Amino acid sequence: MIPLTSEGWWFATAYFLLYLCIPLINRCTSSLNLRQLSVLLAVTWVVWYASTVFEFRYIGLQRAFFFYLLGTWIKRTDFSLGKKWCVPLFLAAWALSVFTYTRSGELQPAGGVQALFWEVLYSAVNVAVCVPAAVIALFCFFNRLNIKHSRFINAVSSTTFGIYLMHESVLRDCIWDDVFHCLDVQYASPFFPLLALGSCVLLFSVLSLLDYARQRFLEKRYMPAVNMLLKRLVLATSGNSKNNR
Repeated sequence: MIPLTSEGWWFATAYFLLYLCIPLINRCTSSLNLRQLSVLLAVTWVVWYASTVFEFRYIGLQRAFFFYLLGTWIKRTDFSLGKKWCVPLFLAAWALSVFTYTRSGELQPAGGVQALFWEVLYSAVNVAVCVPAAVIALFCFFNRLNIKHSRFINAVSSTTFGIYLMHESVLRDCIWDDVFHCLDVQYASPFFPLLALGSCVLLFSVLSLLDYARQRFLEKRYMPAVNMLLKRLVLATSGNSKNNR
């Protein structure tokens, strides 16, 4: 539990905490009409989500809460972008995000009140405008696709969380610095975009195979015992609850 309570796993921490809060959030939002939900979403966007530019402790949870509310609003309103707008909106949001992120980084060494003002402004535009716009564009784009069942896609997608945990663990510095040499070699090369893409594809492929092997050869051995233990814990917990009543 330590990586979760100490925010050691970045978005996984936010996802876990959000998952615990989902029943309460659903109960609250289901009691609101569409106008009230829209007001709540707007207030959350301005007061809570946009303020994550200042890097609070549980910044990931704040963002997760906002995007969950955004998804609820999209579902309730049946909102959808026209197919011709999804890709242009995403590209525009991505280009503006690159511009604001680059400008914010260039201003950091300058120092001073004016530089700090523009740095915060650029970061706020990136966080509060570019990211939500890109998210909405991508969601609407993929929501319109009619993707048929694919065993390959399901198999690969089942390994993505394992990939994340492996490359974001204590091996992170070793992978990016000692194996791929991202900062001292790749970033200095004129072919950096291609090298970065190749490194990500290679790392994803190798770790995907490792996690798939874990599922096939290890998980089948230990999961029955884990499931049996969880079942006993659930039964013991429910029994204690009845006795307390």
